[in-house]
Formats: sequence, structure tokens, C-alpha cells
Amino acid sequence: MIPGPDPRPRCSSVSRDLHVDPIGTAGHYETFVLVEQPLPWPGHVEDLPLLAEVSFRVGSVFPESRTRVQAVVGDGGDRAERSVVVYRRRPGPFSSFSRLEGRARAEDVPELVGDLSDAFRRGLATEDEGGLVDLLICTHGARDRCCGSLGMGLWNATKDDDPGVRRWRTSHTGGHRFAPTALILPHGQYWAYLDERSLLSILGRSCHPAELAWQYRGSAACRSGAEQVAEREAFVRNGWEWLGWRRSTEDLGGGRVHIRFESPSGRPGTYEVDTEVARSVPVPRCGQPAETWEEEATELRVTGFRQV
Repeated sequence: MIPGPDPRPRCSSVSRDLHVDPIGTAGHYETFVLVEQPLPWPGHVEDLPLLAEVSFRVGSVFPESRTRVQAVVGDGGDRAERSVVVYRRRPGPFSSFSRLEGRARAEDVPELVGDLSDAFRRGLATEDEGGLVDLLICTHGARDRCCGSLGMGLWNATKDDDPGVRRWRTSHTGGHRFAPTALILPHGQYWAYLDERSLLSILGRSCHPAELAWQYRGSAACRSGAEQVAEREAFVRNGWEWLGWRRSTEDLGGGRVHIRFESPSGRPGTYEVDTEVARSVPVPRCGQPAETWEEEATELRVTGFRQV
């Protein structure tokens, strides 16, 4: 007997079958806080008292800032002290997030987060030139089955043998229908539909971004979907060096976006980008029959790109 359609399809399988473009689904934040938190995690890690207190401490320092707190687990297992990493976007044009970090006992983690946040507020953090990358692979199975299974598959397929890359299993980063997903800091890039080969290509910058564009969800530095799809086009056209350019994006409305940039050599310029809605696609509920899906998302595409 030929099997019929899966009555309870996985959300990531549906998105792949529909060739859903993940661009525009990246979360926009000025601050990321990574806190080592032993497993298991609930479906919403913000329900954990420690992480709720961490979020409160950051909010008291940066009340107008969009902050994302991520639970993380590294390769070291349980420890008496926990690592804390705070990434903060500096005012003005963006190229990467600045980083401060430390270690503390669990009961002292909120105070450490408050101290690191205050150091940013007082301008005590300096530009990080060490080149260390934090790779966050979502394996949050209590939140979504695809992240739990496919994310763990990606985690197990990668190796912790690059001293310039620090690997973390992390809690939900959004976009589980694009699993396996990852967030890479300090550049704040979100990625989708990953496998070992594509992830290594991203980390090693061993292929042109055009080959990976269909897996790019967008930059955390961009506020709107239109800004994210415009920034992807600039990324593809300029290659990996784009990540070192100082830039700012502005959604002018009506699908128009301006990207002002300055290259490392000091060359300034502005891209004017036109975007439009390409189509609407269903947002599947993982493991639920299609007739229960109520939400739709719009895909955007670039229709014009020019330097002005």
C-alpha cells in the first residue's frame, strides 16, 4: 500500500516542501544575553526564575532596549559556575555586536549580568578584536520537535575543533519551521535549513553568500522584513566583506529601503532597494493537521537595487 500524506506533518518538512524563503524572520534586538542553564528547559525559558531575573536586570539598565535572553549549554557539562555572555549593539551604524562576559555561581548570575550591562551603559566596553564567534544551534525540543530532533542532529554532526568558534546548544530563537536553525554572534546573523556542510561553509566563509542566500533569515540589526531582504541583497552583492562594513538600514515604507554604508577603506555610499510581497505561505503548526493551521506569513523579494 502506498502511504498517504502525513496527517501530522513536521513544520520544517512543510516549509522545505513549499520552498519557503526564511528571509525577514530574524529577530531584531539591541542586546543578547547568553546564560549557561542546565537542562531540561521548559517550553519557555523565560519561565525559569533565574532567566526572568536576568531579563529584569538588563531591562533596568536598558529600559528601551530590545533584549533576547538565551539559555545555553556548552560542551563542558554541569559546572559550579556558569558562563554569561552579553552582546550589545553600539549606537550608530552597525557592523557587529560588542561582547562582555564573565562567570559566576548561579545565585550571582543576575548581579553579574547587571554589572556587564552597566559597563556597556557607561561606555567601558571596547571593540572586540579577538575574532571569537559564538555559534548558537537551537536544540529546544520542549518548544518544538523539529528543533529538538533536527537541531540535535546538526549539533552532533559538528565538531568543537575550531578555537575561533564557541559552540552552544541554545533555547528557542524563533523560526522553528526552518529547523535546523542557528544564530551566529557577534555579526547577529540568523540561518535556516542548516546541515553540516552549509554550516561549515558559513563559519569558514568558504563559498559565496549567493549559494547560501536561500538559508539566510536575516540580520538582528534590521528592524523590518523589508530591511532584512534588502540587507541580504547587499550581502550577496558584496560578499563576506559586507560583514565588516559599517551600515544602517531604514525602512521608508511602501517597500522602499535605504542602506547607508561605509567600507573599511572609508568609502561611503547608499543603496536604494525596492521590495514587494512575493506570496503568502502557511505557517504550519508542528505535528498538527493542516486544517488547524490558521496563520499565514508573507514572503518578500527585491525588485530594484541601485546605488544612489
